Amino acid sequence: MPFLAIDIQRHSQIESVAIDFANRRARFAMAVPIGVRGSDLVFQRGNLEVRGLHSFATETPCKLYQQELPLGLWVTSDGPFPDPRASTTLAMPAGLPENAFCHYLFISNTNSFIVFAGDTAEFHWNE
Repeated sequence: MPFLAIDIQRHSQIESVAIDFANRRARFAMAVPIGVRGSDLVFQRGNLEVRGLHSFATETPCKLYQQELPLGLWVTSDGPFPDPRASTTLAMPAGLPENAFCHYLFISNTNSFIVFAGDTAEFHWNE
């Protein structure tokens, strides 16, 4: 199974997720840290596009989503799934095509995981 060739930066924020089941696509709108100004992280926005979506699952949050500043879900860990370091109740979907990938995101401010599988994924910066 291929590895998702996207390196999601630690402390990226997911601002929204759009899932198009009919066209088998998912789009994660993200704010990605690109530097530091003073003592604050500087973010640039972009989208992680997953095509050929085979599966999308989220764990029930262990903590309620709060309106912390900055807003969004904080991704503090990610990688190919399954991963023995990822302690989650989610399982990899059965019967994935040989060319598909399965990837997890750990969301620290809800203490929960998102796991998705697809054929391709690309990240594009917003203009």
